[in-house]
Amino acid sequence: MAKSPFSRVDIASELFVIGFPVGFDSLRAEAAIGVWCRGTVAWPPSLDWEGLPRMLLDFRAREGQIGSPVVAYMDDVRAFTTSDGRPAEGPWWDLVGMYGGGTTSGDVNVGVVWKRSVIDDIVLLPDGPCVPHLDEAVDWLSLAEPPQS
Repeated sequence: MAKSPFSRVDIASELFVIGFPVGFDSLRAEAAIGVWCRGTVAWPPSLDWEGLPRMLLDFRAREGQIGSPVVAYMDDVRAFTTSDGRPAEGPWWDLVGMYGGGTTSGDVNVGVVWKRSVIDDIVLLPDGPCVPHLDEAVDWLSLAEPPQS
């Protein structure tokens, strides 16, 4: 997995799958930020799952979430450690990968996340990876504000 200069994702790290599960209208103005669903890394991200650049996420998936971005997010009250070991504070977010589906059987809810390196390998723009790492906060709520008339 390509290391981000910002994120340090380990087993038991909290990640978010952002998307539009079936039943949520993505065309509504207030839905612009997507539905955030929390999961926990359930497999060491430094190891590939089943020989492919994937990791496992303990996450209650819903129909319609396959293909959703998986992000690490720290709000302005959380401290975290960067990939090079430096302490840092939020707000901050980073794309970790893409949700690829999973299994829900009884009490087991485990999904597969394709790692960021796969996305970067598939979609490479002339100026770098498809989604640059951000070093400043995104004002998520402003994205949901209705247009001014």
